[in-house]
Amino acid sequence: MAGTRRTVLSLGAAGFAALLTGCATRCPPSALPGLPGDQALLSLIDGHCHLFNAKDLSAVRFISYVILEQYPQAGDRLGAGPAALADIDKPTPLDRLVQVVLAAFGAEMAPTAKAERRRLEAERAGVTFRGVPDDAEVLDGAERRLARFLAGGSIAPPSPRLTPAEQAAVDESLRSELLDAVGIDPGRGPGFRVRAREAARRLLRPDRATPPVVGAQVDFPAIFGFLGLFRRYRHCLVETLTGLQRDKPLTVGGRPARTNPQLLTPAMVDYGRWLGQDPEAGSSFLDQVEVWTEISRRAGGPAVHGYVAYCPLRRVLFKNGLLPPQSACRDDPLDAVVRPALETGGFLGVKLYPPMGFMPAGNAGRDFELFPIPDNVLKQRFGVADRSRMRELAAEIDAALDEVYELCHRVGAPIMAHGGNSVAANRCTGKFADPYFWRPVFDRGGPPGSTAPAVMLAHFGSFSYRSADPGRGLAAACDVNDQTPIDETWEYSLCRHIGERRAAGSAPPVFADVSMFTEVLKPVERGRALGKFKAMVERFDFMAEHLVYGTDWSMLAQRNGADDYAALVWRFLEDVFGERARLVLRDNFLRYAGLAPGSPAFERLAVAYRGTAAEAALRSRLEAAVRR
Repeated sequence: MAGTRRTVLSLGAAGFAALLTGCATRCPPSALPGLPGDQALLSLIDGHCHLFNAKDLSAVRFISYVILEQYPQAGDRLGAGPAALADIDKPTPLDRLVQVVLAAFGAEMAPTAKAERRRLEAERAGVTFRGVPDDAEVLDGAERRLARFLAGGSIAPPSPRLTPAEQAAVDESLRSELLDAVGIDPGRGPGFRVRAREAARRLLRPDRATPPVVGAQVDFPAIFGFLGLFRRYRHCLVETLTGLQRDKPLTVGGRPARTNPQLLTPAMVDYGRWLGQDPEAGSSFLDQVEVWTEISRRAGGPAVHGYVAYCPLRRVLFKNGLLPPQSACRDDPLDAVVRPALETGGFLGVKLYPPMGFMPAGNAGRDFELFPIPDNVLKQRFGVADRSRMRELAAEIDAALDEVYELCHRVGAPIMAHGGNSVAANRCTGKFADPYFWRPVFDRGGPPGSTAPAVMLAHFGSFSYRSADPGRGLAAACDVNDQTPIDETWEYSLCRHIGERRAAGSAPPVFADVSMFTEVLKPVERGRALGKFKAMVERFDFMAEHLVYGTDWSMLAQRNGADDYAALVWRFLEDVFGERARLVLRDNFLRYAGLAPGSPAFERLAVAYRGTAAEAALRSRLEAAVRR
């Protein structure tokens, strides 16, 4: 795996227990904070988090492609020759390994969005449910299921498009590699079941690192820790994240204070058409919208209003009647999912993922020789991998993006987009997140009469990616490089653009978040980051008004020290910006989202509360969260 700061599964087992805690009860909403009079509350808004489970994701491909980086088209350039083409519908050995791991952990038992919505509706009506399985019980069950697989049993569903003989051969190969990885003799015979149980125990609770398995450096404790989130109720994840950020001690202006999260903004994701796997029935994107609307109606704790996912490729395929008939996600992604989520579902804004394979604008004009559209995507649209039609599909993607930008501008909904060279569906498609490629969106129409929505780009602060600005284009380095001159980084490109607009007399609705800012967790990395931020502030002092606090939880949850993240980020921001650090923790988000009591954005969110017994209390909670 590539060693980037956004890589998830290279983290070890230390975060496993923290991932599992907080959901062995009914997960009632958190009580509002009450602190001694001599301690102030430092209010914060988590402007970027993820609270999904396995049913909401393209789970197998998300892990094998995006996390473990086994891309469908390899090579330094996409389409690097016939050997680079993979049949996206046919599982790879690593896909099968991930499928087995998911099955071992019981991810299929994760509640669907539809089931959770019904449960929450019943709880609101006074029905009481018992809690979910105990955490130790979960891990013990995973160990038993994995041992059964290692001993020759079947625990995962059949893989599509693999014959029984092919699947048996892949499974047997995986067994041998897994047993070998922990030094267990794979030979059948007396005592083998006992040895299989011991192998499972070592994989899940090892005291040493395991060697590579099926061509990837798979850290099994980290995978299983990550999957600890994948079987949880979404509203339980809300409570866990609230606890992660509540009542953390710090000092503000020399006086003791404690953190108080007032608003969480969970983001849905849509990777399915780029990865060749959609969420399952019961957790379609429409189902996910409905459960998050129900979660936003829960009284107590912080307000919860998130981002609905939008994929321009899915919109293109829908308009051409080409969404797979077996997919549960066949609703119109714009008019049946995004529009009602924004207008009546209590959703704050829209989440986009350019690293899946599209630029924010101008796809039809990009260099297709250097950066072609992957063959598996062309095949979905045209039935064959016809590379002569790449520009046609790219123009359709541009049109689908224009549609969501216009909708967001019309209803006053902001856009949050992945802004790191990571979480990519193919080698180097992370480059599409470069802030330089967002400039046509930032400048849509141009003031006055601009149709540009507010945009926030995630993961500001690494100063490691070389930008295409000025004039380097997509040939600029794809990979992270800590030696990139600071004035050539993505961050400086964004700062320059904001500065140019401010100098012209208009403060653009352009922001960046510092989510998954793991540099604050380690003293040496913190020191380097502090130097880079201070160099930025010397030249772009105004960025104190354009940065937003976020966690990127659940990704953050796997890091050692994540429990102290809110306090550590505050101390870092205070070192950089002084008293203006408060702007980053809360106020900048309110400007980005256009939120204030009684504002159009506020009333759009509050529509979700109508008709509930707690409507007045919910409005009061949101008013408290957004009062400036």
